[in-house]
Amino acid sequence: MKLVIHCNQSKKSLNAMTLIELLIVMALISVLALVAYPNYQQQIRKAHRTVAIGDLAKLQLELEAHYQGGYEWEYLVSGGRCDFCNSEPERFLFEINSDADSLYLIKAIAQEKSQQTLDSCLIISNTNYLSLDARNREFPKDCWQ
Repeated sequence: MKLVIHCNQSKKSLNAMTLIELLIVMALISVLALVAYPNYQQQIRKAHRTVAIGDLAKLQLELEAHYQGGYEWEYLVSGGRCDFCNSEPERFLFEINSDADSLYLIKAIAQEKSQQTLDSCLIISNTNYLSLDARNREFPKDCWQ
């Protein structure tokens, strides 16, 4: 009598990734993150700069609306904070200066702790603030576009 043992002769293939494939995927993700994250951060800074520019315009409109031989601005900005502005105080503080000629200069000063001073537009202009004056002059000009 013959003993026949029938074994399962089919090979099962493993559906898994090799270590090399995993390392390649990780390297691609790392390179993508290195390129994308700084661009993302710069877009966030640009968005906050745009909000600050809008707030400068709001402050200017408020000053002009209440002009009566002089500009009363003490109620608009207190301690660098503007109550009706949309900018986060951690990113921009506001300042209004007025001289004897009844002219004013409104500034939005970028704050270092929020890294808003790393905004490429402010770096190129070698400044840490945005400003708007009574004659509607914007500084730095390139940041207002």
